[in-house]
Amino acid sequence: MIPKNKRKALTARNRTKEAGNVFLFILLGIVLFAAVSYVMSRGFRTTGTDQISDRRAELAATEIMDFSQRVERAISKIRSKGISESDISLEHDGNFINTNCNDAADTEFPDCQVFNASGGRVTVLTPPEGANDGTGWHFTGATCIEDSSNTTCETDGISNEEILMILPNLRDNVCSFINKKLNITGIPAATGTYSATAFTGSFADDSEIIIATGPYDTACYSDGTNNQFYFTLIKR
Repeated sequence: MIPKNKRKALTARNRTKEAGNVFLFILLGIVLFAAVSYVMSRGFRTTGTDQISDRRAELAATEIMDFSQRVERAISKIRSKGISESDISLEHDGNFINTNCNDAADTEFPDCQVFNASGGRVTVLTPPEGANDGTGWHFTGATCIEDSSNTTCETDGISNEEILMILPNLRDNVCSFINKKLNITGIPAATGTYSATAFTGSFADDSEIIIATGPYDTACYSDGTNNQFYFTLIKR
């Protein structure tokens, strides 16, 4: 028979072992959770060449198209008030300021601003997380959309450029999902690309986008280095 004092010592040692085992299981759980989180996060990176998951890409493509269409509808609403295309303001965050946009009756919230509660009533959307490299939306009135049979619109001296909204540097799968919604096969290559000149009320000859299988009013194309999405807000 084991003496009482020895039984107490054995019991204490067993409890110490049990506590150590519990701690070990907790530590292993933390390590496993961290490993799973790391693997999952690889599908959501926003930098480098990693692609986001197809599910995320499809959601991002839907969000991009929905936002573009909201801006288009807002511009149609503004123009229905008799506001000219040159007076439309896409001002936001201190960019794209159009000095032609001036409503004397309501200078704080002019009707000609798309991203304004008294104008187009559209809330500016940042690019969906992971959809591109983080570059924001760009608006230009210095790019025309051509087909392969007519390639001179950027030098013809005619004010025939569109108002385009651009989302640069998209991931491959986001670009592909956008084109799928537009019934465009794959990611078409383009000759030329969009102009870096921001739309602030005027139009100018500067650049053209030529897609051999186009022209498309909206598409996501490859410029040979990156994928660029454009949406025609006003066709001219």
